[in-house]
Amino acid sequence: MRPILKSLGLVCAAALLAACGGDSGSTRLKGEIVEKVQNPEGRVAATTTRESGTDETPPRYHVYVERSREPAQVVEVLETDRSEVPRIRWLGPSGLEISVACGQIHRFSNFADVWSSGEDKQKAEQVVVLLDNRGVCPANAPATSASPPAQ
Repeated sequence: MRPILKSLGLVCAAALLAACGGDSGSTRLKGEIVEKVQNPEGRVAATTTRESGTDETPPRYHVYVERSREPAQVVEVLETDRSEVPRIRWLGPSGLEISVACGQIHRFSNFADVWSSGEDKQKAEQVVVLLDNRGVCPANAPATSASPPAQ
């Protein structure tokens, strides 16, 4: 009985690692980078990306937060479509403001804990995220600008 339980435990552990291994620790971003802005201290960066749309689906925008050097992971804090490019601006070393004039917000997180490779997760730096959004764009005038924000 014991060898069966041990084998079953190994199979479960392997399945768990395979299921979690996809994006855990990943620094992959969805889409093409539109803008990347470092915080004032240069330790954390916010990145806006754009995923191309199709005839049936509009482009989708994402905003991620990560450590600038040796990131262990990226944290998605915003996913939106039917919008213009989200504008990102640092409000000090640990405050990030995202402005989206209008759009459909699919996912938003008001904070992100980020750390570097080899660093203990207990030492993660927390970024507070604020969202300025005025609702869904009017149906007759959807925002679809794909131009990068003015600097």
